[in-house]
Amino acid sequence: MSVKVLTGKFRNVALRLVVSASISAVSVVTPASAIPIMPAAGLSDMDTLLQHISEETSVSKKATDAIVADIRSIVAECGRYDPVYRVDCLAQGLKEVSRRMPAGQYLGARMIISKAAGKLSSLARANADSAQPKLDSPSGTNPRLKGKKRYTAIKKEALAKVMKEAQAIIQEAETQLLRSAENSAKRQAHYQQIATAISSTKVLLRS
Repeated sequence: MSVKVLTGKFRNVALRLVVSASISAVSVVTPASAIPIMPAAGLSDMDTLLQHISEETSVSKKATDAIVADIRSIVAECGRYDPVYRVDCLAQGLKEVSRRMPAGQYLGARMIISKAAGKLSSLARANADSAQPKLDSPSGTNPRLKGKKRYTAIKKEALAKVMKEAQAIIQEAETQLLRSAENSAKRQAHYQQIATAISSTKVLLRS
């Protein structure tokens, strides 16, 4: 290897060390407000990734329509069963919906629905009829929320009371969904659609 080539390599290394030292010095003494913001054309890989994540987690018609369709599929499925099984069916369905929901702008709605599902599940367990067999969901009953499920029956003597309490849980979730998006015009229309879908599940809670 020639002396000229070696000299060129050493010069490049030296330049890199100088630049690195300069950057380190700037990061120590220069306040953040003095550092110029790079234009969009000069975004780093990390900036691009963060921007992509922000876009992925924002509300969208596609995501909202999917959530609404999932909730409607619960109404269609649970409506096929005897009323004694519907509270647990609704609880499990809403739990699955919340698991499938994206985070980001939907995180508030996701938490509200998950909480409602938990309350419905506790209500079903507290009033379970151990004398009644578990109901296994037939294969393909819910094409959107697939997977075999087993539903617990409610005691018939407690059914009217349980249904009333379940309606209150759904009403609370609907109200929370509407209120949680009041400070965001972007989320409001989407949350209203989800709230309307949640409200539609009350049709299941009639003994």
